[in-house]
Amino acid sequence: MSHNRISYFRFDRLKEHIKFLDLTGNQLKDIGGKVFPPNLEILKLRDNRISEIPELPKNLIELDVSMNKISKIEN
Repeated sequence: MSHNRISYFRFDRLKEHIKFLDLTGNQLKDIGGKVFPPNLEILKLRDNRISEIPELPKNLIELDVSMNKISKIEN
């Protein structure tokens, strides 16, 4: 779902089995819902407008938040 001008996304509405999500190049300012799918392993949020990252899933092995304005990461 990269490069789609998405400005709001609810992670808590994703199916539990999803392992990879690419939201690169959108217009996300925050991460709505703040509940990630339990099986999520790869999350790409590069080139958005995100300033805070909430607590992330324990099994996440790759996270790309480059090119954002991050001021706070929970864990």
